[in-house]
Amino acid sequence: MSRPIADMLPPHLTVPLDSSGGHLARLRARAPDLTANLIGQADAFLVVRTRTAIDVGGWLGRRRIRAVALADGLVLMAPGRRPYGERIAFADLGESLYNHVTGEVVLAPAPDARVRRLRLSPLEGYQLLAQIHGKGTDDA
Repeated sequence: MSRPIADMLPPHLTVPLDSSGGHLARLRARAPDLTANLIGQADAFLVVRTRTAIDVGGWLGRRRIRAVALADGLVLMAPGRRPYGERIAFADLGESLYNHVTGEVVLAPAPDARVRRLRLSPLEGYQLLAQIHGKGTDDA
């Protein structure tokens, strides 16, 4: 008998990231308007640079999408001349899972999401799922 995916996840992160350093600070400096519109002053708990790329109108091709887990939703963004950004509520991601064969987090159902798959390492993928599902092995 298989266990639900939420029972096999690591603990979700409950301490927000320091906004003055690390990935979040670099993202805010690189795309201030985009981050202000999508994240604002909300606390971010996880920031990962995915291996999924999207066209943002640059000369050098596609840019990688950053996934930012907030308390209530997931922000996907890629800065560029035509920046990409969307915010998806965790309530719309209740069936999300990690496909270990393709190395992707499948965002489901997310009917209105432009990007529905994110290429991530297993560690990053399962941590992102822990944030989406809001629990991990510490919850009983």
